[in-house]
Amino acid sequence: MQNPLSHFKLQIQDIDWRSLLPNAFLMMCCWSYVPFAYAIQIKTTVFSHDLYSLFAYQICIALAATIIFDQQGGSLTSIIPLLISFLFAISGFLHGNVFLFILLLLPPCYLLIFELYLHEFQNPVGLLVFGLLMTLSIPVAFTFISVKFLSWSYLLKLIPLLMIYCFYYAPLFLSDDPRFPMIEGGLGVILILTMLTRPIKATLLLAIALVILSWWLLQRSVANPHNQIFYTLLQLLTTILTFWV
Repeated sequence: MQNPLSHFKLQIQDIDWRSLLPNAFLMMCCWSYVPFAYAIQIKTTVFSHDLYSLFAYQICIALAATIIFDQQGGSLTSIIPLLISFLFAISGFLHGNVFLFILLLLPPCYLLIFELYLHEFQNPVGLLVFGLLMTLSIPVAFTFISVKFLSWSYLLKLIPLLMIYCFYYAPLFLSDDPRFPMIEGGLGVILILTMLTRPIKATLLLAIALVILSWWLLQRSVANPHNQIFYTLLQLLTTILTFWV
C-alpha cells in the first residue's frame, strides 16, 4: 500500500503540465472578458488594487478545476489551489464586502465537494450549478469591484454566458450519460436563443455559427476530460464573439 506522500507524487506526475497552464489562462479570460467589456463602457469605472487579489483567486480556481476534470477526482493536488483560493477570498474581500466574500467562497466549496463526490455531481443538475457559480461569482465580483454597483440589466446580460458554460462543459459533466447528444443539442438551441437577446451584428452571427460548428464537432468526437483545452478555447471564442463591444 502506497504512503500518502508517494501517492501525492504520482498524482503530480500524472498532471498534464503542457495543457494545465494554457487551459487555466483561457478559463481566466472566459471569466474576465464579459465584466471587462462591460466595465470599460462605464465612465466611473476604477480598476482598483482589489483586482489583483481577484486575479490570484481566479488562477487558483482555474488550476483546481483543470486538475479535477483532467484527473476525474480523487486528486490531492487540486486541494492545494482550492485552499489558497480561500485565503485570497478572505484576505482580499472580507474587509471590504461580505457579499463578495460569500460569493467567492461558493466556487471553491463546490469544487471541493465535487472533487470528493465527482460522480454524484456529473449530471445535468451538477452542470447547471457549476455554470451558475462560474457565471455569478467571478464576473459579478469583477464588475462590482470595478463599477461599484450591480444592476439587473447587467445580470440579465449574463444569461448567454451561463448557457455558454453549460454548453461547453457538458462533455466534462455528461461524458458517461447516454443522453449526452440530446442534452447537448438542447443546450445548443437554448444558447442560440439567449444569444439572440444580444444586439444583432456580424460578430454575433459568427458566434452562432461557431456554436453550430462546435455542436457538430462535439457530436463526432468522444467526450474526453483530456480535451479540456479544446472545449475552453471554443468557449472563449464564443464568449468574445457574443459579447464583442
